[in-house]
Amino acid sequence: MLRHSQLSFDAGQYQTDQVFYPSKDGTQVSMFLVHRKGMPLDGRNPTVLYGYGGFNVAISPSLAPRWSSGWKWRRVRGGQPARRSRIRRSLALAGARHNKQNVFDDFIAAAEWLIHNRYTSTPKLAIFGAATEACWWAPA
Repeated sequence: MLRHSQLSFDAGQYQTDQVFYPSKDGTQVSMFLVHRKGMPLDGRNPTVLYGYGGFNVAISPSLAPRWSSGWKWRRVRGGQPARRSRIRRSLALAGARHNKQNVFDDFIAAAEWLIHNRYTSTPKLAIFGAATEACWWAPA
């Protein structure tokens, strides 16, 4: 745990899982799922798919407790800090400049994975991004 905050809800009722899903080009991309323990996988869970990937900043998974199903955080090719490891550097370059389409493909593949695995469904899925990923709404 990175930090512990005083909370007005029981954090023990929630879990965080890391999953990997294939993007359009076959690259395995990681995503963190933060949700209530025992959440039924029936496609009826309101879900926010969030992505951030700019300015050499990595975002840790967290939860907005007012949404009972939680958030799904997906790593963005192009968004990991490029200076910390060769793997992160290669991911950063795979989503930068002429490879920017990979970022959009990864985001769409994350949504499709969540729907296919019945975490949510199209009418229950909202998307949210910040920084350079705020432009996801148009291509996604």
